[in-house]
Amino acid sequence: MITNDPSHVRRFQAAVDDVIFKPLMGGAVTRALDAGALERLEEIALSPVICQERIEGSDLRIMLVGDEVVSSVAIDTPEQHLDFRSDPVYNSGQASYKEVQLPEHVIKQCRQAARACGLRFAGIDIKHHAGDYVFLELNSSPIYLDVELKLGHPITQTIAQYLITKAPR
Repeated sequence: MITNDPSHVRRFQAAVDDVIFKPLMGGAVTRALDAGALERLEEIALSPVICQERIEGSDLRIMLVGDEVVSSVAIDTPEQHLDFRSDPVYNSGQASYKEVQLPEHVIKQCRQAARACGLRFAGIDIKHHAGDYVFLELNSSPIYLDVELKLGHPITQTIAQYLITKAPR
């Protein structure tokens, strides 16, 4: 849910219970909607937030260029954090990644999500747990260089090739 109405957030929390949130703009890390956040909820009237049900599981990042999945990795950090970007190991550039094979139906859903948003390049964040894949968000300007350098995934090359040969003129 995206809103700047505190009453909508309260109703969402009553329905979902375990809620996480982050500002709609700015790239801030995700936080739990705890008692402290609920006390400051009126502040969102000035800046919308994205609220989601907390989903447990591995953090996956899928890089899509056109219809091609160029990279699909699990982000490996020593501890599970609400948002992997807040992990000190990730922040220091020491995160590691494991390649993952996605089922065809998940790849199809990634393509459909990118098309629905009009994107030809996207980073898609998914949680994976016990065989379930839960779509979290689709980024139009995702960070990917660390994955490319550490695993050799040809993300930049594929973007450039797409722009040269397939991008609409």
